[in-house]
Amino acid sequence: MVNTPKKKKIKHPKPVKSIQLVKQKTIVKSRMFMNSPNSIYAAVSTQYRSLLDAIDGSDLANLPSLEDILLIIYIHFGGCKIFEDSFDTIINSEELSIRVIERALNNSVRHLCENECYLRAFHGIREFTFLWRDLVSDNDVNKAELLQGWCCKIQPLMLKDNTESKDQKRRRLPLIYASPCGREFNTKAKVINYMNKKIMSSSSSFDKMTPKTSTSCESTQLINITNDINSLYSPFGLIEELYIDNPWKLLVSTICLNVTTRAQLDTGELY
Repeated sequence: MVNTPKKKKIKHPKPVKSIQLVKQKTIVKSRMFMNSPNSIYAAVSTQYRSLLDAIDGSDLANLPSLEDILLIIYIHFGGCKIFEDSFDTIINSEELSIRVIERALNNSVRHLCENECYLRAFHGIREFTFLWRDLVSDNDVNKAELLQGWCCKIQPLMLKDNTESKDQKRRRLPLIYASPCGREFNTKAKVINYMNKKIMSSSSSFDKMTPKTSTSCESTQLINITNDINSLYSPFGLIEELYIDNPWKLLVSTICLNVTTRAQLDTGELY
């Protein structure tokens, strides 16, 4: 009997990904953090003109009528009595304009409730900052160039049926990542795969791109609106912002955030 040698399996090399997601534990802030064009703060300030940009609604800021914008907002946050009472009060107190709507939206979502209005309103902005934070490229291109024109938007939170528990509802915070050309993705991994495919299929790679001249981050409409409400507010919807004037609750919320998840605090059950 002749022993035939076993065929060796040929291992094909995995395609090299020039862009990857590497979870970062901490962010080192320099003295120029607020003004650096490559900081997370600047990324949010340049990509989001207002909180409306973080809401999925076919480019809310460019809808033909203010009534259409109000309809989209109610689709996302309607049903919460706290939100509706605050929002309607502000809307009905002044002449309707896009500025008044944005201010009413920013004010009205800043509360804790079982509908998680505050958590969801800024969810897209926070997820965009996580994408910015974790994105790593071996090409000579900075993050501002890679993510120019990208944004992350929340989608309406729809319950599948009446038997769905609060925990099931809390785990589903649907959002989309929108590319500059209008492509949509529902995970950061798909965004990275798309970017790598674009680099591999493009005749001009990212490292051959001419870097854009970067300038210091100027104050944008989103920052101006939050500053008008309170100069200590940020465009990230931090839960600590709700308790700036209450040191005890500020301390408790900070402790809780270090031992549990943000979603568990946003239901308002601890307060």
